[in-house]
Amino acid sequence: MSSQRIRHPERDNRQVKQEAIGHAARRDAQARVDAQKARDAEAAKTARLRALRLAKEAADREAAESAVAEALAAKAPRAKRPARPVVARVGTSEL
Repeated sequence: MSSQRIRHPERDNRQVKQEAIGHAARRDAQARVDAQKARDAEAAKTARLRALRLAKEAADREAAESAVAEALAAKAPRAKRPARPVVARVGTSEL
């Protein structure tokens, strides 16, 4: 047994090299597609988290403003009802 490689007469070295280059190009193209998918997924996740953060900040701001408004309303003196005006009764000398 010899350690020589069996050669296929119908395939020359140039054809084998071209097939290897084609395979590498397909593998690289697939790697680029996979990397782009990962970047797109990360961007979508970041956008969702940003939207949630902004919504939470707005809700917190609104809650703080309403708490301040409630505290001010609780401290403010309540308006008293005006006293009824004294009306003279007809036929009496009372005022």
